[in-house]
Amino acid sequence: MKKRLLVLIITILFLIPFTSALTVDYTNVITLNKTGTIGEFPSLGISQLKYEPFPVEPGEKFDLWIKVKDVGSDPAEEVSVILVETKTFSIDGPNTVTVGEIQPNQEALIKFEDIRVADDVVEGINEIEFLLSPGGSYKENVLSRKLDIEIRSVEPVLNIYVETDPKVLSQGSPAKLNITLENLENSIIEEIKIKLTLPNEIVPIGTSIEKKLDRLLPNQRSSLIYEVIPLGDALSKAYNIPINLTYRDEIGNKFAIDEAIGLLVGSKIDFDVNIKETDIIKKGQKGKITIGISNIGPSDIKFLILEIKSSKEYEVLSNKKEYIGNLESDDFETSEFTIFVKKNDPKIKALITYKDNFNQEKSEVRELTLNTFSSNEVKKYNLVESKNSLINLIYLAILILIYLTWSEWRRTKDLQRSVKTAFIRFLKGIFRIIRSLSWRNIKRLPRRLKNLFDSL
Repeated sequence: MKKRLLVLIITILFLIPFTSALTVDYTNVITLNKTGTIGEFPSLGISQLKYEPFPVEPGEKFDLWIKVKDVGSDPAEEVSVILVETKTFSIDGPNTVTVGEIQPNQEALIKFEDIRVADDVVEGINEIEFLLSPGGSYKENVLSRKLDIEIRSVEPVLNIYVETDPKVLSQGSPAKLNITLENLENSIIEEIKIKLTLPNEIVPIGTSIEKKLDRLLPNQRSSLIYEVIPLGDALSKAYNIPINLTYRDEIGNKFAIDEAIGLLVGSKIDFDVNIKETDIIKKGQKGKITIGISNIGPSDIKFLILEIKSSKEYEVLSNKKEYIGNLESDDFETSEFTIFVKKNDPKIKALITYKDNFNQEKSEVRELTLNTFSSNEVKKYNLVESKNSLINLIYLAILILIYLTWSEWRRTKDLQRSVKTAFIRFLKGIFRIIRSLSWRNIKRLPRRLKNLFDSL
């Protein structure tokens, strides 16, 4: 009996499908400078987040989550992570994940799916190897990094399944954490207690962090549901949630297991894009448009790029792409572009490219309508100041001065005197016109017009 109880304890200790802790160890990093120390160069480290199922059995497949971090002082460009396939570990899908750029002290979350374990593998701790390349000018500096994977054949007596709804928790939004227990043993498990240790950023809603089950019959399943909510200022990242599980078997033996799960917190990126200003009012015009982008969600937007795509409705005359950078929650930035409008009410295609909190690159195209007006609408709504009349008067004055100068020059053949005389005659003519606008003369205007028409 004692031997059977010992086997039962060992079996359950290796049953729960999560690693015992979130491994965050960046001490063994790739150092890319010639001195062997971290300096003004990108330096990459790798750590294990979790793998499922845990432990891994020979001949089975598992998924592995790892983190890559730049602990150097320079950004690592075009980072790629390669899983080295061996007799022990192979992968059904791609063995290379391209991360892109990682800034100093930034992390990227990577998932390798369907890693297969060989049937004849030696059970115990086995090393899985990865090659990390920083890319860019350091692309030749590829170094190996190994992680430990425990492989063991087990006969589970208790299965634990953990699900969240939604899968990624959003700041300020309630979520459900569902822990399901399944008894695969032929005996009854009793007095089951589960206790969560939540971080300060995640709080329970209307429930205790400790829940109980009286018993689980053989092959029976039962679920325990927690309602939790990440605080509005919770950082977007993977949180380590320790779980303490205690229970008793039919003969009264007590068991306790301490494990951990990972909860992902990060709201969906939400932003608003619109045309803030423009000096273009109708088609056929060249002008500037100012496009504003606002972060209206709780998560930060990283490495934001705004690009105006080409279109038959307009021509982009300035640079098409503007790098904005990081955009914090409730912040906004603007970018200015010069375009030529070929069509009324053109649809401006704005491509927004960015990275989310887990360093995954996202892109989205937004169509922004640039409202234009017809010539009649421009006059009707007085959208521009009327300058044509003033310009015409100036042109008329110049023509009169030229005519008067020419007339005087024909008589005197003296250009300087002709210009002076013409200018004086022009000013006298202006004064006569002004004097003629008196009320007395205006009253006489209809009679003079009548006499003019009668004489025709």
